[in-house]
Amino acid sequence: MKRHTFYLCFLLTCVYACSPISNLRNDSNQRADIKDEILFLTLEATKSDDSISFKILNQKLVDGKIKRPMPSELSLSEFFKVSFNDRKGNSLLEVAIENPLNKVVEVPSENGTFSRQQVELDKSSVVLRVNYSSRMDNISISHNTNELITTLKLDEQ
Repeated sequence: MKRHTFYLCFLLTCVYACSPISNLRNDSNQRADIKDEILFLTLEATKSDDSISFKILNQKLVDGKIKRPMPSELSLSEFFKVSFNDRKGNSLLEVAIENPLNKVVEVPSENGTFSRQQVELDKSSVVLRVNYSSRMDNISISHNTNELITTLKLDEQ
């Protein structure tokens, strides 16, 4: 009887050690770097000649969780992709933003109606909001054609 009990305990120990629960622990360790914090990132876009440059104006970390994340693609002819990367350059998250230098404004006419006109600016800013991960190290900004514009280092949080 003792021999059967020993084998049963040994078998249960083996089954528990090989169960998917141990895999879930590894997944939770990998997700431990994702916190309930939101990163607000203010970028400034500047047009010079035919090129666009970006710089980080401000970044702020606040408690919370984003319910509706920013899109990763837009149905526009021209937009920018902002990729949040780790130290090794692996992409953690991608968001898409409209060109901040092209704004559509409503202009009143003499007869009291409004019309929409596109205005091209030389300088403008845009605020991104994403769920923060402690592995975020830098951002890469590229055209929707995947042509890299710049890579910017994030401040340590």
